Amino acid sequence: MKSAVSSSINEIHNVIHEFEISIADQKQQINQRHNEQEAKFIELRKKFEKHSAYLNKYNQLTSRLEEKRLINSELEKLKEKLSKLSKSRDQIANEYSELKEKIFNLRLEIINELNEKFDNEIVIQLSFGGIKTKFEKLLRRGLKGSGIHYNVLVPEIATSLTPRKFAKAIHSDDLSVLRQIRNIDESRSATIADSFRESEELYEIEKLYLPDRPDFLLRPESVS
Repeated sequence: MKSAVSSSINEIHNVIHEFEISIADQKQQINQRHNEQEAKFIELRKKFEKHSAYLNKYNQLTSRLEEKRLINSELEKLKEKLSKLSKSRDQIANEYSELKEKIFNLRLEIINELNEKFDNEIVIQLSFGGIKTKFEKLLRRGLKGSGIHYNVLVPEIATSLTPRKFAKAIHSDDLSVLRQIRNIDESRSATIADSFRESEELYEIEKLYLPDRPDFLLRPESVS
């Protein structure tokens, strides 16, 4: 009987031993599988992070491209608006010049009538836009700090160009108009243009009205 019990015990030990071996083997397989899954998870996470970074970069570039498209669209609208404003400004300037010429011609008619009545004892002459004080003041203000000696240049500019012609030359960047003036070379014309381009003084000059200047002359024999 002891032999049967001992045999049963040994059998139980063998079963337990085999069970332990099986458990250890399954545990090893589970650990291996876990390690494989963890490695695969890490690999997938790296791929995801890589694709995520790519998607973020793509979204950023797409956003920038959209911003650029919107900016270009707004820029085109502004250019179109500026073109319309420039045409409107030129039209208004033309009408303004025509009005000033009409006023000058009316004054000139009156002066001619007066000259006839004075029988040349007194002769009145009228210079179109001849009082240039405001024009010269704005020229000096605009050239202040430019580094050129403008006290000589300002009277030359005011004598050679009307306010509108000066403004038009700056707006169109036609420096050849400025270089036709005495004492203004290529360097000085560029400095003058840079000083006035898109400045407050330029727009004041553009709409400036110069009064006509009357000059009264006496016949020499009438003085004696």
